[in-house]
Amino acid sequence: MLSDYLPILLMLGLATLFAVASIFIASKVGPFNPTPAKLAPYECGIVPERTPRERFPIKFYLIAMLF
Repeated sequence: MLSDYLPILLMLGLATLFAVASIFIASKVGPFNPTPAKLAPYECGIVPERTPRERFPIKFYLIAMLF
């Protein structure tokens, strides 16, 4: 019974190992040059004039995820 699921578990383990190894290698090999322009949030190329007045309700995000 367990031998039927062994290939699936092996593939899941290899996929997880590949994902973790890819993220680890990318963080060690890739360049990291933070600048204020790179760390600023993207606002469609427009510098924000003020902070938002209110937060969106959670219901908005739930409906947005459905679409």
